[in-house]
Amino acid sequence: MSKEAQKAYLDYIKDLFEQARLEGVTSRGMFGGYGIYKQGVMFGLIADSELYFRTDIDTQGLFIKAGGKQFTYTNNTRTAHLPYHTLPLEIIEDDEALPDWVEISLDTAIKHKKPKKKKTAKT
Repeated sequence: MSKEAQKAYLDYIKDLFEQARLEGVTSRGMFGGYGIYKQGVMFGLIADSELYFRTDIDTQGLFIKAGGKQFTYTNNTRTAHLPYHTLPLEIIEDDEALPDWVEISLDTAIKHKKPKKKKTAKT
């Protein structure tokens, strides 16, 4: 996937968030894709022009039932399954439904956010 295609998809998703009146959503480049943040918490990611939302054992069933698929990637030694799921395009493009799914994902991400490590003074 080209960098230009990824950026174009990010812009498309940003437009959808704006249309759905989702404020305070930001993005940051990472590993050839983008992390999607709100309140300083990563609740989504874009990889290979797909939007994935943070899930867990309690919420992944909702995403699967809606038609979502889990984010996986393969490196030289294994295939990893991360706790992120897609949603069908008709949900992502629905201005009324999208905020509910973002809220579910953001709440999940906040619940699983790891505390920042304290920096220790060097002596």
